[in-house]
Amino acid sequence: MLGDLQWGMETGGRLGDEDRFRYLEMAAKAQVASDAAAVARGHDRLRHVDLQDIEVPDSKLTYAAAAYCAQVSSLALLNHCFRCYHWGVLLALADGSYIRDEEVLFVAAMLHDLGATERHRGTQEGIGCFAVEGAICASAWLAGQGCVEPKGQVIADAISLHLNPIVAPSSGETAVYLQAGAYCDVMGARGAEIPPRLVRQVVSENPSAGIEVEFAAFIEREQQERPQSRIGLFAAAQGGKLPPLCPWRRLEPRRSLEEEPQRQEARAAE
Repeated sequence: MLGDLQWGMETGGRLGDEDRFRYLEMAAKAQVASDAAAVARGHDRLRHVDLQDIEVPDSKLTYAAAAYCAQVSSLALLNHCFRCYHWGVLLALADGSYIRDEEVLFVAAMLHDLGATERHRGTQEGIGCFAVEGAICASAWLAGQGCVEPKGQVIADAISLHLNPIVAPSSGETAVYLQAGAYCDVMGARGAEIPPRLVRQVVSENPSAGIEVEFAAFIEREQQERPQSRIGLFAAAQGGKLPPLCPWRRLEPRRSLEEEPQRQEARAAE
């Protein structure tokens, strides 16, 4: 399947002609904005939900994953990973569903951008896609934590798939809602389905810390160095001008320049 770890291992994460067409077709379909009915349903289903209702699953693996993410990531990327988890859970509720295995989704969210970190980028010979590279690194880290299958495979596939503009339900809830959370955070996809009060809560708890600048620079680097990757094709398809990244920032509370670094350091140390 285009985007999963097996595909990544077979292709190195590089798109052939057929895969390029399929990726662009998915991207075109994903451009359709949430319609008024979907927005109304989401707001209705989330009307009694509060961010405090969405807790980090309490397990040794979740805390280890969060600690490792904080160790290898910038503060901005760490907060992005937390937001991806929250957006994923909220969008599942907006769909009238819920996350059955919150631990797996949380760990996948914490590890999904390992391939974008300086610690892991470029460490996997023959791999030309940061999501595939991250999935391989996450799989190795999980094995070191004693994570048993199929949990590790589910997480690795979800990480590899999260760059796809559309992830089919047959890929499982972790892959579906990791992708939904990531696209919501970076592109604002389906963000209108989440009530503004919840958006404010999420971004107040996990502020941007300049993530839009990091993402723009990273996407440009990937396009230049890995043009056959999914993110390389995404950037090329924009014609040299990226769309506004992380549009939820308009709802982010203002903080003083002195307060923000202190808050972020405390967040990373938790």
